[in-house]
Amino acid sequence: MLPSYLTISAALIAMGVEVAAYWSPLRKAVPLAQPGDHVCQQIAPFREPVIISTTVLAHHRIYYVACGDILKLFTCTVRRPVYRAAYKTEIRSGYKVRRVCCPGHTLKACSTGYYGINCDFRCPQLCLQGDHGTCRPMDGQCTCMPGYHGVTCDEECPSGRYGPGCTSFCQCPQGATCNSMTGACLCNPSSRNVHCLQATQLPSGGAVTTSHMSVFCLLLPCLLIRLLINLDGCCGALYALCHWNK
Repeated sequence: MLPSYLTISAALIAMGVEVAAYWSPLRKAVPLAQPGDHVCQQIAPFREPVIISTTVLAHHRIYYVACGDILKLFTCTVRRPVYRAAYKTEIRSGYKVRRVCCPGHTLKACSTGYYGINCDFRCPQLCLQGDHGTCRPMDGQCTCMPGYHGVTCDEECPSGRYGPGCTSFCQCPQGATCNSMTGACLCNPSSRNVHCLQATQLPSGGAVTTSHMSVFCLLLPCLLIRLLINLDGCCGALYALCHWNK
């Protein structure tokens, strides 16, 4: 049988926890004795696993020592226990008090530029100055958008890296640049009409669109490349032609 709310309240008060002095069903949100910002306390049962360490008998170690027993030829056997550590998981249950929003109220994200439990701390000015970062409402840390890093998130990822925190490595073949945000491979303007990319390193028909021009790569046999654009120095494999269309 579960203990009554009054019994639980008395125990909590003895531990120094403030409890409202009126009846309420278990698990119901109860206003704090000192109300503030529509925050209530809730008393509810909990069950959680707990790992407990103990020692158990592993085996006995046998020793032979000299003794005065003539029947044993003055050599006696001694058995000593050897213990080892053991662990087991138990389920502990009880009651805990947690703070929740009172009925009719919900949690709301902090306004832009503020953080903290009550949203009363301003985000660091360095973070607010950047255009590629946001201030985390939990702790005020500046989180950079993919493709950027630095204190104010105004530095693009170094060459060869991309993504959140610049932790991913680009996989672009020679003659192409890597988009610092997505890792997409873009042909350089100087590679127009040049067999800059090996076909085995780029998907056929792959296309990327930028703000001012589009890029598409087409796989063609070297013989056809020679017939179409009369390129010299083409070796025997398939190659990708990179065209920039303004």
